[in-house]
Amino acid sequence: MALTMAVLVAVPLGIAIGYSLKPQPAKPVLSSDLIDFGEVAAGQFEQGEARLQNDGEADLVVQGWSIIDDSVGAFSLIPSPGCTGILLRADTACAAQVRYAPSTAGVHQARLKLITGAPDSLKTQTLPLLGRAIAPELGAEPAVLSFDEATVGYRGGRQSVFFHNRGSAPLTISSVSLRGLGAADFVLSDDQCSRRALPPDAECEVAFVFVPTTDGERRADVLVSADAPSPSSPPVLIGRGRAQIPLLALQPLRLDFGELRIGDQSSPQRVTLRNDGNGPLDIRSIRVTAPETSAGSRDRIGFHADDLVASFPFEDVDCVGKSLAPEQACTFWVAFQPKLEQPVGALVQIDHSAAASAHRLPLVGTGTAPHLALSPAQMALGETAVGGPGSWHSLDLKNTGNADLNIERLRLLGTDARHFELSADGCTRAPIPAGQSCSAQIRFRPRRDGPHRAQLEVVHNADDRRDRLAVNGIGTSARLSVEPRRLDFSTVRQWQQRTLSLTLRNLGRAPLTIQSMMVTGHIAEDIVLTQDCAQRQLAARQSCVAQLRFSPSRAGALNGKLKIRTDQGPTPLEVELLATALAAE
Repeated sequence: MALTMAVLVAVPLGIAIGYSLKPQPAKPVLSSDLIDFGEVAAGQFEQGEARLQNDGEADLVVQGWSIIDDSVGAFSLIPSPGCTGILLRADTACAAQVRYAPSTAGVHQARLKLITGAPDSLKTQTLPLLGRAIAPELGAEPAVLSFDEATVGYRGGRQSVFFHNRGSAPLTISSVSLRGLGAADFVLSDDQCSRRALPPDAECEVAFVFVPTTDGERRADVLVSADAPSPSSPPVLIGRGRAQIPLLALQPLRLDFGELRIGDQSSPQRVTLRNDGNGPLDIRSIRVTAPETSAGSRDRIGFHADDLVASFPFEDVDCVGKSLAPEQACTFWVAFQPKLEQPVGALVQIDHSAAASAHRLPLVGTGTAPHLALSPAQMALGETAVGGPGSWHSLDLKNTGNADLNIERLRLLGTDARHFELSADGCTRAPIPAGQSCSAQIRFRPRRDGPHRAQLEVVHNADDRRDRLAVNGIGTSARLSVEPRRLDFSTVRQWQQRTLSLTLRNLGRAPLTIQSMMVTGHIAEDIVLTQDCAQRQLAARQSCVAQLRFSPSRAGALNGKLKIRTDQGPTPLEVELLATALAAE
């Protein structure tokens, strides 16, 4: 009886023990959600590891690994016999090795696919792969440097080539040199690039001076040795050398002293002799002579030649007996002291060593009373932005008479006068000699939109004693409109993307500049401005379309703002940004 009970008890106990010891199925678990290789220089490589753990109680058949969704072939599997085609025991792990070896710059993404003998829901798993390849890129501007013509053997102009690192990795320039038949005609005067590392978006300058060794066109190519490919077309230096030939330039070409009271002497007038050639110019003599019709006799107005010469006092400062180098100048002075109230004339004769053996400068003068001529007849200053600095416009006040013209006062009149500014120091401080002029400067600085009108009153000692000139301008302003003011990207799954647009429009009548566009808030790291309006000027009624691409790297509700700054004030316009990111499937 006791034996029977033991059997009866043993059977259910055995069943219970067998049931409790049945193993759990294999459970593959990857140790990370992402393999991020970080930044890797193009042409280099970085290795990463995907670790597989069998958290089940049964053995796990690891069938194989593969790379999928790799559009550029940047990722590859390193043979891992210890984790492919094996039976992974419970509570043990193995690792698959992945190599990221980019050949081009940019962000690269793919997925590592694992196939095991686990139950259906765990049979296939993927692991995102992410890497950013960086590489330098050499650019040069401008493509052509055209130097001004220079005299053979003389130092000419200086110009610069700017080299830019347009890539995403540091760029090292080892040397800069010249190549070509004209390489000896250009001197590298300032090299700020050689033996220097340029960070991304940085630039450096190399300056050249043109010193021609012969006449004619001279050319040379600028060659760069760097750790990035050189531009397909190297910058070209072009200059032209000219032979040494002197050339006299006279300024002015004629002196008209206008009208002056008898007995008075005009202010001396400057005459400049300049060597516009490229060889030495010798000044032999300068003298005032009478016209040929007056030599040795009296002319038609009763003046003897000596009287004509005496009417134009002459003073040589530093010209006679001097040798002028190229672009060098000297000066002499001529005044007018009339004898009668009639026109008189004479000549300044200049003997020199240039091809044309002599130059003649006509001198004329006459006499009446002072007269004021205003040019222009009215000041139409056009459109100016409200609150802007405006620009200065010149008003020419000319004495067309024969005596000194005194400008006693200039002032603005009218209800809109406060919107205009006047600068007239050059006119009221001293008399204006006959035939001479001064300039008054007027600036329009509107404080409101619309037309503005005023008058400029000039009080003087000429015939009418005072003149009035109409002054007008139109005030304009700019106004930025942004549509829409709220961008909702709705629901986007992780690693996918959605692009939305907004329009920026200048509704005003003056131009405005969009200085910057910046995304702030939690959403900022997942949004890229694929089409930007920053650093762009919008004319009146002009618009610009910006595009924002949302590609979430994490799940959850995200928000932020797009802040748009312009040159119209310190406060930015804001566009609300909303999105909901779902976890990747």
